[in-house]
Amino acid sequence: MAAESSLFPRVLPSTDVLVLGAGLAGLRAAISAHQTDPGLSVTLATPSHGPSGSSFANKNNALGMQVLETDDQVQACIQRVMDRATPGQVDSALVRVLAEESRARLQDMIAMGLKFDRSPAGSLQRRKGCFFPEHKSAVVFRDLGQAFSAFSSSFRDLGGDLRTGLSCIGLVSLPSRSRVVGALFRDRDNTVRAMQAKAVILAMGGPAPLFPRHVSDPGNSGWGLALLARAGAKLGNLPYVQFMWRDFSSGRFLPVGKLDSPGSGIINNRGDVEPLPEELRPLCASRRSHCPMSWGLADRAIDQWLISRMDWNATSAAQGTLRLVLPTPFGDEVLQAGLWAHAGNGGAVIDAHGRTSVPGLYALGECATAMHGADRIGGAMVAATQVFGHRAGADAAQSAADSSWERESDFNDLARLACEGFGHHPFSTDTRDELGWSIYTGLLHSQAHLPEKEMMERVESSPRRPLRPEDSLFQQACRLLLQGCRGRPWG
Repeated sequence: MAAESSLFPRVLPSTDVLVLGAGLAGLRAAISAHQTDPGLSVTLATPSHGPSGSSFANKNNALGMQVLETDDQVQACIQRVMDRATPGQVDSALVRVLAEESRARLQDMIAMGLKFDRSPAGSLQRRKGCFFPEHKSAVVFRDLGQAFSAFSSSFRDLGGDLRTGLSCIGLVSLPSRSRVVGALFRDRDNTVRAMQAKAVILAMGGPAPLFPRHVSDPGNSGWGLALLARAGAKLGNLPYVQFMWRDFSSGRFLPVGKLDSPGSGIINNRGDVEPLPEELRPLCASRRSHCPMSWGLADRAIDQWLISRMDWNATSAAQGTLRLVLPTPFGDEVLQAGLWAHAGNGGAVIDAHGRTSVPGLYALGECATAMHGADRIGGAMVAATQVFGHRAGADAAQSAADSSWERESDFNDLARLACEGFGHHPFSTDTRDELGWSIYTGLLHSQAHLPEKEMMERVESSPRRPLRPEDSLFQQACRLLLQGCRGRPWG
């Protein structure tokens, strides 16, 4: 039987605009909502005192952002994003908005005091981005802790309410999912709480934490996709997760495009160095132009070859790994390598204002898609967080100002209804690990065109109704990705 605190969530004070997630997208949206209508209440809820999502988890303590300065750059960027969308889908109107408004959002960030790389003369330094090497159109800012402080301080200075210690475990909707009107949380004391809102912006980060090996901020739960699905939002591009080859010892990303160098290759079961096949070597030049594994380019054959030689029968620490020999300035280096989930390109299909298919619900960052497809050019996600974060925040504020639904008594009933079935019997760590390995092998085996392994079925055969909401969301998010890699990437 569910606990009383689950059946009767403690209701927090209502807000006009509720932002879920304190990454770059959520913070930008919260600031823009307040700037659009200073008279509205704007609340940003996040699990920890620090950032959430993958915005601030970069190992190099720096992030790149695509900023297109000229009409030629805008057109080139739009064309490249469209070209790299296959086999996913993309909305050309959103790509144009992203490219054309990147300059204005850069100026906002400079005004906040973010530390961008500059030349000795003071101009912004420009760099090439993954999947877009023809143009030096990306700028880089450093000291991500300072960047987070700049964004969060700007929000607080405007009078925003930054609530820490709240992990979102559900959205509250009107009957028939006709509108999202609030959210459910679990606080640090394990108490379920509810908050009513006239507009809800979901910016909780992508699915990387679902995987056993991932690069993501601890504030990201990984189940944003499940929250969107339960609310009835249309989803797209789900299986297109960015994976990067990484060295287990140092944590650095590995340039597998250099496998055409003399002496490089993999160490096979006999202990011999097996070189990259001759027919794949012409693809290395293309592979060197991007760090993430591609879903649509011909050079993915290099990654497919590597995946097919992974050790899937080893213990968990070595499962899904291989030993690479790569050249360094000091000679060849033997590295234990694996693929790490970095970011997701799928999410809710949004319009130019960040609106999902469900009224009252917006999605941003790695919770949103349609401004990029299967492959995403380097720096485009940071630009998307700022461009669509600004647009969603402004639109949500306007929507909240015009909203008339605010019956507190009805919301209390809806929140209690949303809590039905909550309990206190969490998945074991082993169960979560099984689910994570299932989608890891599922996506990688579909990438390499290998037969599905039996462990992929664990997502389907695991308990259908976990009693704790966090576990139910984790399970559903895994199932969504598994369904996507089985050929249903859109809708």
